Amino acid sequence: MLEPALDAAQEAAAAALDALLDRRGRVRKPGGSRPAGIYLHGRPGRGKTMLMDRFFAATSSKRKARLHFHRFFADLSAAVRITGSMRTAVDMVVGDVDLLCFDEFQVDDIGDGMLIARLLDVLFTRRVLVIVTANQAPAELLPNPVFHEQFEPTIALITGPRAGPDAQQARRTDTCSTS
Repeated sequence: MLEPALDAAQEAAAAALDALLDRRGRVRKPGGSRPAGIYLHGRPGRGKTMLMDRFFAATSSKRKARLHFHRFFADLSAAVRITGSMRTAVDMVVGDVDLLCFDEFQVDDIGDGMLIARLLDVLFTRRVLVIVTANQAPAELLPNPVFHEQFEPTIALITGPRAGPDAQQARRTDTCSTS
């Protein structure tokens, strides 16, 4: 099967994804200069899911999961209600993964936003590589002006600083636009 030709923005996103794997297709653990993930965003139909799926298929790890975000989040919310613990809920829903890919990431509700903040904290603490596709840039998540400011620390967690040896460095994602 022929791979579709990629445009410049898609090539840049593919290169960022490829840099997260070693020569044998193993996930390089986040930390140091390596990001905790990639946040792929752009208009619908721009190839975000195709790029993520291609990356997922190229990864040799058996400890990986590719999930539609809405379904995952429903399962996670139910597990949090049952267990009362985000860490235990993550264990129940995805187990011991080193790569977690979310398709169609979206945040429109402040309650969901607060759970997502806790989720990302657990995943980044465990050094799970997180790949996300979204139609919105990180700054456009939770667009409701009443609640957006409360979600800005989570946006900063997603897009945190790149340079320097501070603690946030290993907890940030690279953002790539396919638009």
